[in-house]
Amino acid sequence: MCSILLGSPAVRSSVLFGTIAVALLTAGAAEADVTCSPTTPISQQNRTAMKHRAATVQNVRLNQTSVDEMLQWANPAAISKSSNSAIDPRENQAYTLTGDLWHIKVEGNDCDFHLELSAPGTGTDADRIIVEVPQGPDFSPLRDKLIQALLASGEGDLRHTKSFDLAHSIRVQVSGYAFFDAFHYSKSNPKRGHGHGSAMVGTIWELHPVLQLSLVAGTAGTLTAETQPKPSAEMEATPQGTYDFAIAKSFLQGLENAKSIQSTFSLNLGQHSSIHSLSTDCEMHVVGTPQGGGLGWPGPVIVEPPNLCKLDPDGNEADNTSVWLSVFDDLSGQTCEVTGFPRIFTEHAAGPAGPSDPNHVFEVHPAVSISCGSQKLSFSDFITVFPGMRAISPNTAASCISDRKLEVRYDKDAQQYEFRESGGRCGNFAIVELKAVNPQWIQAINGGHSTIARVSPDGQSIAPLKIYTLSRSDVDSWLAASKSSSGDPFAGKFLHGLFTYDYYAIIKIVHPRSMEWQEMADWVPVPYPLAFVVFGHAAAPPWATE
Repeated sequence: MCSILLGSPAVRSSVLFGTIAVALLTAGAAEADVTCSPTTPISQQNRTAMKHRAATVQNVRLNQTSVDEMLQWANPAAISKSSNSAIDPRENQAYTLTGDLWHIKVEGNDCDFHLELSAPGTGTDADRIIVEVPQGPDFSPLRDKLIQALLASGEGDLRHTKSFDLAHSIRVQVSGYAFFDAFHYSKSNPKRGHGHGSAMVGTIWELHPVLQLSLVAGTAGTLTAETQPKPSAEMEATPQGTYDFAIAKSFLQGLENAKSIQSTFSLNLGQHSSIHSLSTDCEMHVVGTPQGGGLGWPGPVIVEPPNLCKLDPDGNEADNTSVWLSVFDDLSGQTCEVTGFPRIFTEHAAGPAGPSDPNHVFEVHPAVSISCGSQKLSFSDFITVFPGMRAISPNTAASCISDRKLEVRYDKDAQQYEFRESGGRCGNFAIVELKAVNPQWIQAINGGHSTIARVSPDGQSIAPLKIYTLSRSDVDSWLAASKSSSGDPFAGKFLHGLFTYDYYAIIKIVHPRSMEWQEMADWVPVPYPLAFVVFGHAAAPPWATE
């Protein structure tokens, strides 16, 4: 797709190819929005302040999502049909996605353009989401050009026909604010609601208002609301406004109260990946949608059972473990209790994403158990290291430990802590050498053990690092026994594990002992933000082969 910002002199003088693009180019000279008077005055419309936000992106970034992902979004924990502020952290965020446009309508009650999109490449009967372009001067140029684009495609004329289905879908890329259209919420059908578009609309979540819409056809044009900054580096928030991820205050409170490194989540399980090879991570990604309230932003939770490429459902080593694919096929669509380490990390927070690996920072990794009604899966004995398992380079591991910085501030309106990171190249699994551990620092905690160690990630540098081991793993038993061992049980030991942001370190800053939860408006550093979740011992360090 080639996106071109329409309305500027430079674009008007450009040569554009394709029927739709030519129509968009000429539309600016012949503005002709539909004639429509809302039957419900703007001031009386449900959640009007959220539906009619200014056509600009400030204090948020455009976050990548998809039609399929939005269809899986959980409803807000508390639903209000009248609130003029965010009822879910996602409503403070702007998202971008690509979909196929099948239906368009001018809503009589508010005169918004109501567009129904399915996932790219799906048919007219596939589940859809709604995105809406409001009436008003900020949005008139976008609406005018959309009218002209539909005319040029031969699909219909919104000025004369207020609602029609498209004979042939049009691929579009849309950016806008997340909005939960609570007016249509129904207890009898909480996911789809009542009277919310056509029968194919599968969620009450919308993008509303739409800020930008690009038509993906040949060389496409970009339709942009007037007051929105041009899409470029400027599209992101100002340096003061940007953040990399957010954690709901309620989620941090739950982690603190549990006092455990193994948390249980109620997740509706969705699509899953293939089984990754040993040289990757030997795991599977399973998308989970939190039930009863989100954890933060980005919202998806990825469940990662360990070592599925080596161990079958009976826990035996096998050359072919593809039976796991059918196991997780059967779990798709079920709401399950998933227990494991609550990993928070930005390794997959942005960039390329797919149905089984959407942009995310929250993982249950490793997952140690999944309980779906009578079906129970246990992976506690799967936490180990097999020869040949992936590890990032020593240089990358050293950069991560020494250079990664994390800062936090609080958003009162969204009731969430926002985080920005800087410095350091990080990754997934790594190997570190233990250099020194004070046995008195080894602590038993719910779900395993922890300690502070001095480690070398590259055979040269030495740095402190928080270590976690999970109960029932061999390495956890070893660490527990090392507390009372004579001699130096740590000499020559190499640990293979997983980097994570340490939520204990975060809680120390946002909820200091004997104090209230902090609501800092400015950025505050989180000291020693990283921890290391250990799967087992490595036979040799990777730098030995460099």
